[in-house]
Amino acid sequence: MGQLHYIYPKLFAHVDLGFARIGGNGLANCLFVYARAICEAKRTGAKLITPTWVRFSPSTYLRREKDKRHYTQLFQANNEITGIKKIFYMNSNKTKIISGLGNYFRDFIDEAEHCSDYIIQHINPKIKELVNKFDFTNCVAVHVRLGDYPQSLRTPLSFYKRHIIEKYKANDKNRFLVFSDGTDEELAELLTLPNVERVFFGSAIADILAISKCSFLIGSDSTFSGWGAFLGQVPCVFYRKHYGRILVNTNNEKVENI
Repeated sequence: MGQLHYIYPKLFAHVDLGFARIGGNGLANCLFVYARAICEAKRTGAKLITPTWVRFSPSTYLRREKDKRHYTQLFQANNEITGIKKIFYMNSNKTKIISGLGNYFRDFIDEAEHCSDYIIQHINPKIKELVNKFDFTNCVAVHVRLGDYPQSLRTPLSFYKRHIIEKYKANDKNRFLVFSDGTDEELAELLTLPNVERVFFGSAIADILAISKCSFLIGSDSTFSGWGAFLGQVPCVFYRKHYGRILVNTNNEKVENI
């Protein structure tokens, strides 16, 4: 390929038009592609071509989800290559394509601080401002993945309930923030517990950033939970977790069913 000049994180899509994707995986899975490209650009000195974040997917409408996951205006390109140059260079023979899930967080756990700083720096400042206005004192994140998960992959609500009750008994000042794609009816068992409230900060990346600011995470077997914990290196507990290690300090993450 000759001297490497550019890195392009090719996100999941049926079609990548350069300005928008048709179909493909959600934001959390796309962040694995982005993070590996960030590390590759640092290692090689190549310039990073901005990913195609914008996505159109009918499934979010069919499931009547609150967040339609279009991923518009979530990130700023800053020093990344954009526009016409992006369209030209994304298929250049001097561009290395990064794609796929890889080995999840294991591929860049040694560069956790660099990856987290880079991603957070590129989040839209308006999103960061909105999240930063919230008081996260004594907040415990509870991420419940329901919407597009079959029953066999869902973490039992009894798991979340038990840990919420335990943490409330340990400190009744703890506030529990429920992040979920489920309905209020599906979450009723949790939302009626003391100091529990449901939150939505307006977008997927805003919720991930909010989770990263909490003192603890009661997580789901979803990479969305993983990214929230990873960005803030938040101590966490899971019922099960298919994507492996997420924290630099492994003593701060617990999986009950290994």
